[in-house]
Amino acid sequence: MKTILPSRSNPDDVVPAHNNGMNLDSQITRRLVIPYTGKLSIKIARVIRSITDIQICYRPVNKLSTLLSNNNQKQSNQIGIYKFKCNDCPKIYVGESGRDISVRAQEHLNDIRNQKITSGPYSHIQDNPSHSFSKNNISLIEEERRKFARKFKESLYILKSAEYNCNQEDGIRISPIWTAASLKNFPCP
Repeated sequence: MKTILPSRSNPDDVVPAHNNGMNLDSQITRRLVIPYTGKLSIKIARVIRSITDIQICYRPVNKLSTLLSNNNQKQSNQIGIYKFKCNDCPKIYVGESGRDISVRAQEHLNDIRNQKITSGPYSHIQDNPSHSFSKNNISLIEEERRKFARKFKESLYILKSAEYNCNQEDGIRISPIWTAASLKNFPCP
């Protein structure tokens, strides 16, 4: 037995939508949401209502979550180019991080403990067994949130401190033209 489905092309098969005798245009209500700032918001709403048929709704400027949150608990991350100083000599390690430098310091200390040969601080300790690094001797040279700018500036700081850094690499390659021009006015870390 064959089942026959009604076709859409037949106008008798189409069921009209019921609108209860109301015009569809009258069902659409236009609304505008504005921040509630007190008397000024009320005046603006009054003007808008007088010249249009838009309903005005208010939203609070200060939400309960912002009023109750404790801003003292939030710590700003120290992101950028940092130096990690040896406890026993003027040697430093210059690096960059998109994470907080205290996290990066802990990673360097883990590299020293695990004797990671690709680590600049560990290679310094390997050459000078009586030397050490501590988490307290890391400091931010310059805050920089943009990744390429961090890498570029890290390379310049490494080049500027070439006599007293313990970096194994020079960072990204920079054209000698840029290096000479940049290093003249670049501060020592």
